[in-house]
Amino acid sequence: MPSIRPTEGSEDRLVQALLTGTLCVVSDGSYKAKVGTACAQILTEDRRDIIWITCQTPGKVEDQSSTHSEFIGLMASLLVLEWMVQIAQLKLFASQPSVGMACDSLVALDKSFSGAQLSLSGAQFDLASTIRALLRHLPLQVHWRHVKGHLDKQRPFSQLDWWEQRNVEVDSKAQAYRRLLESTGKSAASNPRFFHEPVALFIDGIKSS
Repeated sequence: MPSIRPTEGSEDRLVQALLTGTLCVVSDGSYKAKVGTACAQILTEDRRDIIWITCQTPGKVEDQSSTHSEFIGLMASLLVLEWMVQIAQLKLFASQPSVGMACDSLVALDKSFSGAQLSLSGAQFDLASTIRALLRHLPLQVHWRHVKGHLDKQRPFSQLDWWEQRNVEVDSKAQAYRRLLESTGKSAASNPRFFHEPVALFIDGIKSS
């Protein structure tokens, strides 16, 4: 389950940003030594108001990968957006507000947002199909963008654009959380059927990704 850090700033301003189409989401995953994590921030453009999300990537050890971690960051972000929609009662509004969402994995973005049919036997089917179901369910227009990762290793942080800087921040926190899990020996997380997951295949009580 994702851990949602206390909001920095005002929850009201975050909801207002959602209503006015200026809310931003940036997520990133981390994977090493068979442990996967993700971090995301949902924030206003001026960065006064932020919701931080950290989570361990669900699934068996053999399911883990860097791409798997990228997917869970996107899914956790959408689940928090759903919570914000409920607070704002967006279904009462005629128009659909928009949200900008960035990630540095082209594979995760393509499987999540493209119209191409997903393969039941494909990797990350459970996460990708859940993300698509969430996107259909949310009364929001989600505009995704690809941000190159690890750009802080190529040039100073101050020379990165707004989205690139946010990507560096979530990458750093995802890595820190992964190192924490490694130090405690927590290499795998439970993999229940997710909210909005269209179909789930369990074999001997273990869900297949």
